[in-house]
Amino acid sequence: MELAPELARAVRGAYEAFNLGEIESPLSLMHDDVDWANTIEGGREQGRAAVRAYWTRVRGLLVPRVEPLRLQTAGPDVTVVFGRQRFSDRTSGEPLAHEYFQHVFTWRGELVARMDAVEPKLAERLRLDQAAPAM
Repeated sequence: MELAPELARAVRGAYEAFNLGEIESPLSLMHDDVDWANTIEGGREQGRAAVRAYWTRVRGLLVPRVEPLRLQTAGPDVTVVFGRQRFSDRTSGEPLAHEYFQHVFTWRGELVARMDAVEPKLAERLRLDQAAPAM
């Protein structure tokens, strides 16, 4: 089932803002205690502050382009986004990954309470441990 037009615009707008490096706009669609899949490093991020820190770390190493291709509902409070994502190295610009994904958003009211991802953990393929600068 297709999403309501207002919700579809908000979700697509959040992806576009993220692609432009604007993280506060997508974060504003999340509950303070959002439970978010960490698709780069593995595990989960708990809360907006943790998602902000995760996205900041990712953007320090990579240039992400996450593009929603199709949005649909999977229940009264569940949205599935089918899309394509590409990552390139922040320093060299070299392409690192190009793949398809499914992001599953569970809503509590008008805010995202949880995001699950159907995609492999990217860190293993991108070898981020080798790309990270020495501390």
